[in-house]
Amino acid sequence: MRVFFWLVAFFICVSGQSACEKKTPCGNGVIDDGEECDGTQFGDRTCASLGGHGGELVCTPHCRIDRSACAFCGDGVLQPEYGEVVEVNFDEGCSAAGFLGGVSTTTDCRTLSTRHCGDLLLFTSPVSVKSPVITFDEAHQLWMTGVVQGAFPGLENPGCPRIEPLIWEDYVDGETIEVQDWWISPDCNNTFFGQVEATSELKALWQDADGEPPFAMLDMGDSGWILMHHGADGPDSRFVIDWISKQGVVVHREVVHQDSDRGIPQLVSAGPDEFALVTYTNFDYVALIRRFSVSAPGPGSRIDVESIEYEGDTYRTNSGWNEMIPAAGSTPGVYRILTGLTGPYLGDDIGSKSGFFLITVDFSRHAVTNVVAMDPPTRYAISLTPWGEGMDLELAWYLNYDQVLLSHGRLGISGNYTEDFQIAFPETHTPEVMYRMPDGGWLIGGNAYTTELLEPLAASCDARTDPYRWPYWFAWRVNADGTVAGKKYFTAPGMRQYGLYTDPAETSCGVTHHRFLLDGEALLVAGSWDRSTFFCTSEEPVAKYQEEPLHTCGVYMIRLEPEPALP
Repeated sequence: MRVFFWLVAFFICVSGQSACEKKTPCGNGVIDDGEECDGTQFGDRTCASLGGHGGELVCTPHCRIDRSACAFCGDGVLQPEYGEVVEVNFDEGCSAAGFLGGVSTTTDCRTLSTRHCGDLLLFTSPVSVKSPVITFDEAHQLWMTGVVQGAFPGLENPGCPRIEPLIWEDYVDGETIEVQDWWISPDCNNTFFGQVEATSELKALWQDADGEPPFAMLDMGDSGWILMHHGADGPDSRFVIDWISKQGVVVHREVVHQDSDRGIPQLVSAGPDEFALVTYTNFDYVALIRRFSVSAPGPGSRIDVESIEYEGDTYRTNSGWNEMIPAAGSTPGVYRILTGLTGPYLGDDIGSKSGFFLITVDFSRHAVTNVVAMDPPTRYAISLTPWGEGMDLELAWYLNYDQVLLSHGRLGISGNYTEDFQIAFPETHTPEVMYRMPDGGWLIGGNAYTTELLEPLAASCDARTDPYRWPYWFAWRVNADGTVAGKKYFTAPGMRQYGLYTDPAETSCGVTHHRFLLDGEALLVAGSWDRSTFFCTSEEPVAKYQEEPLHTCGVYMIRLEPEPALP
């Protein structure tokens, strides 16, 4: 959702024009025509006369009344002194009614409505949180890491939050206009790590000033977790890798500078005591792989995968196809990469050929030991994992032309692919993750972007009021033979920010960031939203600074457990 602010037009007196009217400036302490207030002057207006319980009005520099300091029913702050029994909240009301979470609302601050409760959790404190990455431990305790722009109870972030102007450009009627909002300074970004408690509260064990957003986390069993932070891509990208104990304590931190111009950086495990950082580059190398030990933290060793020679042509990573291409650890020291390349690299017909290559890297030989072209070529791969004890891989990939056709099968060391089944998705759906279930079936998750109303929904948020496409999260339960057994969807007004990549919501809160996690028979989806607007219902309080949006951030988490498909 976008809010546009119209600039006040000032009359300019031109010499010789007797009809020129003098404009008294805002700030003279007198409420003039067109002003709601001036300085400490509000006329007969008070918080109470404007519908609040009490508090003090504030006059903005534009001579507009700011009611943010007023106390009123629905502001999210319980005020018994004004007769309030309940307030709008993001946890207690819904959880007390037996729901996972959501938004419990009220119109009179005496009774709560659970209309917007469901399989939804919203985290809004302290002040501003974003960029969540989630995982379970062996006891099914949920852990979260992310970015906080304030300080959790008992922890420190000196001088923060600090509010600053945010200037951005928008387009109205074909013209570029400059808009000023407010945001929390990115200098306040801290990384945090903590538990999501049974009360739906987020309890941080630590936070520190290295504000690189968390990118991925590996569960290493009794050894704890490996956490990777990663900022902007470039020829000298900075990766921060933390070794975290089962108690949530950072036992070692390694800073790695490694190219990451294209594709998705990944952490890949190849056994209980090792993992690798895999990144893709643009022209110089196909991939860079750095191997680490879990029990002996340190800088690790590195292999650079250079250009691929295939059938007389030179191929390098110059393909937009590798945005979702995965890597897998087969056995200790051995890693497999499936990536899209173009070629030949030199000559007048540069980029005239393209293909997908399966590359095997063996650290015991410190070399690339096998390169094969995949047959048939894939379009997007979403899952690449070891198959059994051998060198074969389990692969899920899809074509996205007139229809999204997901294929699952077995990829041999020679590049041959044996398909098990296909699943047809609507063209509006994009599968992103695929988890094997104990009964041999699958849970597939991803996003959909459509004008249709997709059901069943995990929670009931405000209905859409426009004809435009809305983003959804989805989870499909699939049997071992590929037949669809159930579905679940979620959408909310706050997710409209997800598709507006140039919106300040992305700049401030990284609203396109999201992560998936398997939770029994359900799929968890965690992401961020910009709290200058509501997420689920217009009855939520939103963040304002004076009369303009304040881009603070919140974290949402949705649980999608597919319901059986209707006959």
